[in-house]
Amino acid sequence: MDFFRRKILPLLRGRYLLVSGGRDALSTDLIWVSLILIVLSWILTFCRAFIASYVLYALSLAAIFFSAFRMLSRNIGKRESENRWYLFHKNRLIRFFSEARERFRNRKVYRYVACPQCRKRLRLPRGKGALTVTCPECGKKFDAKT
Repeated sequence: MDFFRRKILPLLRGRYLLVSGGRDALSTDLIWVSLILIVLSWILTFCRAFIASYVLYALSLAAIFFSAFRMLSRNIGKRESENRWYLFHKNRLIRFFSEARERFRNRKVYRYVACPQCRKRLRLPRGKGALTVTCPECGKKFDAKT
């Protein structure tokens, strides 16, 4: 432990690894993706798809190296902004799929229509016939069939 404190710790001072713990969402997800790619490359090797397995293995190594680069970087502000960008887009994707799942679950009770002006998605009850709908976002009135 004394060797670590005297030799290694001064090299890591001021790096993203010590400031954030190096475990932000982007680095963690990159490592998981690289592990999945390594397993897929092994499976393709057993299936005799050598070129595809080498490509997946190279991609997994690139993900590991990029994650290590991020952890050892001294540009902490840049790494934090990358992580914020990643989390914003990851949450948008998760929200899109959770809303799609909710629309699928409610497909027999509600009909979803988009406002022709602002494209906001509106939920209308099924079986009410033709309705005149007012968009709560932009105030446009339009006809919709339920």
